[in-house]
Amino acid sequence: MLNLYELESLFSDRTKMVAYPHCSNVIGHINPVKEISQIAHKHRTLSVVDGVGLAPHGFPDLKDLGMDIYLFSLYKTFGPHLGLMYINNELIGQMENQSHFFKDGITKSMLTPAGPDHAQIAAANGILDYFDAVYKHHFDEEAEPAQRNKALNRLFQEHERALLEPLLDFLRSCDNVQIIGTDNTELRAPIVSIIPKQKKLKNVYESLTGHKLMLGIGNFNAVRPLMDLDIPRQPGVLRISFLHYNSMEEINQLLNGLKFVLED
Repeated sequence: MLNLYELESLFSDRTKMVAYPHCSNVIGHINPVKEISQIAHKHRTLSVVDGVGLAPHGFPDLKDLGMDIYLFSLYKTFGPHLGLMYINNELIGQMENQSHFFKDGITKSMLTPAGPDHAQIAAANGILDYFDAVYKHHFDEEAEPAQRNKALNRLFQEHERALLEPLLDFLRSCDNVQIIGTDNTELRAPIVSIIPKQKKLKNVYESLTGHKLMLGIGNFNAVRPLMDLDIPRQPGVLRISFLHYNSMEEINQLLNGLKFVLED
């Protein structure tokens, strides 16, 4: 978590940019992008957000959050392996053209030196098709895209928090497990990293995969957060994550596996 009071003290006349994750992919804490952006702009500094950890849990309202740059990978939102970057109009007008000289001023072309990847861009439409299909499955009302997105965000968050609460309840009750980050469901995404205190991490991971649980182990390229938390990069942490399409039955399967392995 970024502490807003400590953040204020870090600015100087040399500060040009504040770059940070919307949500860490190992800690799970959701940073207050709107407040951080307001502080950055007060100091005439850019606010740049890595959204790869949060975007799978619902597309954010970029205009409301007020950052200058927001970026993530579309494969995280059920699309192709293609990067997406939002830049506000005022800022991109100040950027140096990276493409052909005759593309200068054409904002959609300025940052793609080799030209667009047409096949990948066409495939990205499948993301919209998917979210539209999910909306039609759950809602009868016709709505504009922004309203549909807000409705889906509420739906996803309510469902994911309902799945997250029993998991955190169990982990809180375990004296032999360290939860990385907050255990408050209002402040975190369903990305839960843990470290067993009395058993080897790799042994716990292997036992859980034997219960047909698809978890992750390692540092997940989040090296700096692990260093700051004094957590060794190897073996790293055991990561549990889920999304809007997961079910309570799967959470119960996870809990049964955790109980068997951790309480054994």
